[in-house]
Amino acid sequence: MKHRLSAFFLFLFLCLPAFADEIVVPQTLEFADIQLKLKESARRGIAENARKLRTGGKYYQAKLERINLYFPIIERVLAEEGLPDDLKYLVIQESELIPDAVSTSNAVGFWQFKKATAEEMGLTVNGSVDERKHIVAATRAAARYLKKNNFYMQNWLHALLSYNMGMGGCRALVGDRYKGADRMEIDNDTHWYITKFLAHRIAFEDQIGQNPPPLALLEYSNAGGKTLQGIARELELEEDQLAFYNKWLDTRRVPEEKNYSVIVPAPMDRVEVLAARMNAPVPSAPTPVLVAKTSSAPASAGLSEQRRFPLLEKDSGKGARFYRINGKRGIMAGAGDISAKLADQADVPLAKFLKYNDLDARTPLVPGQVYYLKRKRSKAKIHYHVATEGESLWQISQQHGVTMAALLRKNRMRRPEKLKHGQVVWLRYVRPSDTPVEYRNIPKPQAVVAQTAKEAPRPGVKTESKAAETKADPKPATRNTSVSPAREPINPRATMVPAPVKTEPATGTKTNEEPLIFLKTHEVATGQSLFSLAKQYSVSVADLRRWNGLSDTDGIKPGQRLIVGEESAGEAAGSAPPTAVANPAAPEGEVTEHTVQAGDTLYKLSKQYGVTVQQLMEWNGKTRASLSLGEKLKVRK
Repeated sequence: MKHRLSAFFLFLFLCLPAFADEIVVPQTLEFADIQLKLKESARRGIAENARKLRTGGKYYQAKLERINLYFPIIERVLAEEGLPDDLKYLVIQESELIPDAVSTSNAVGFWQFKKATAEEMGLTVNGSVDERKHIVAATRAAARYLKKNNFYMQNWLHALLSYNMGMGGCRALVGDRYKGADRMEIDNDTHWYITKFLAHRIAFEDQIGQNPPPLALLEYSNAGGKTLQGIARELELEEDQLAFYNKWLDTRRVPEEKNYSVIVPAPMDRVEVLAARMNAPVPSAPTPVLVAKTSSAPASAGLSEQRRFPLLEKDSGKGARFYRINGKRGIMAGAGDISAKLADQADVPLAKFLKYNDLDARTPLVPGQVYYLKRKRSKAKIHYHVATEGESLWQISQQHGVTMAALLRKNRMRRPEKLKHGQVVWLRYVRPSDTPVEYRNIPKPQAVVAQTAKEAPRPGVKTESKAAETKADPKPATRNTSVSPAREPINPRATMVPAPVKTEPATGTKTNEEPLIFLKTHEVATGQSLFSLAKQYSVSVADLRRWNGLSDTDGIKPGQRLIVGEESAGEAAGSAPPTAVANPAAPEGEVTEHTVQAGDTLYKLSKQYGVTVQQLMEWNGKTRASLSLGEKLKVRK
């Protein structure tokens, strides 16, 4: 009897943390830019499944360890293939990240491919190699399969369903009803595979990163013809451990008929050294979600990261008012603009424009601020935002491109609350129930007069505004959110003016002594990694992640434009001459004419022709550093 009681209490001890966690299933959930409305019956079922997934004591903890170990690679590959990050939870549902898992239908590996489908997706499956057990190769094959099906379904949720049913079965079940949909309803009639997937996301979304593993997985490329024993000796690792993470090899020699990569388990204290030796991407340890109770604020919560947002760039060929804001389509408001006018100019239904920006029709627009033309995301690029005096939750929502509903859920608010100066706002994960609201001791910004559209600085142009005292608005504007009838004051001082300069908090003022700094960017080419770019530009991987709002597990993909450094005014793409030239002189020497192509910037052309940005602007009578597709520019050869 005594032994039975001991075993029972041991069971309770192992399982108590999982049972103690509160499972919160929201009424709405964003998945791959689709707004999912979850009916009460579906929410109950998803919550019950999520609770079961969190039980199991050591078994559950082992699963979390595998997730923290493999997710950096999975997230990077999905990003490189252009898939929504949300799809990463599917691999847990399929195999629990057990490399040699085998289903009753003889599907094998991380993503559970049958042999015929695996070979169709480009994987090698023969007597010596089974790439279904290779985390990189299998994830890339799964991405291709999902991408192919989404091309026909035009709905990532149904592409996910086709992973279980096949394309034919999925199309027979759902037809074209939700083709291209941006909102769907989840209820009792929703296929079990989808609700099970949502349960996996709910169960693990806020658990990732709590206990970073002692290892990081690196890729040893061009391993053809080498043995695991030789690689282990070269890298000073244990051969058996190397073999454990390379179960895709049936022998311990890597075949030469293909450019295979070997997965290397690198101890955290040797990651940088081994990555440099192998010229491999450096995956950082997952960022912990929970913070120490003794800490005054999360370690990564600070002003330096959040000042880079919103990420703004001109939307080429769309017109002067159109921008990309945090990767989404957006439009800048001018003086006197109303929501209906912007929605009409952007060819977006007014109701959608209001919903995308968590506005109501009575809310006045802020001149110089860029508003979203696509739905915001459910999580931000960075983990935290430290609120400054007068800053509202709505402003933070717009700054980081996160829906108000998501912000409320992540910060355990039923309705928008007035933020206190220094309050830490959670942006990526739900603040755990046992973690109190935290505050940082930061200086309060000085108030400045609100800018009108005419006064708003042009992109890349330094302006000097007169300091002025600001009187508190006796009747601040209010707005309704779509998630709560509660109203929240708008602070018109916090405008988001697109400029490539480093910005202070929206309500702060720049000092006259602060130099004008511009951002240097790089378009990622195939095969490049954060590690190789860090070496190319003589910066650190940590800086690249910080400048570009990349989490510790985010990867990069070809065609992505990254901030890779800073330049002084006059060298950068966005710089403008102090004084416009009324009658520019013709360039000295032989003159050529350049027709502006997609992707051209003045900075890029200055490097191409060996001249300065200022010369290009003077020769072409430009007062702004903007280009139009097809524009003819005078250039000295």
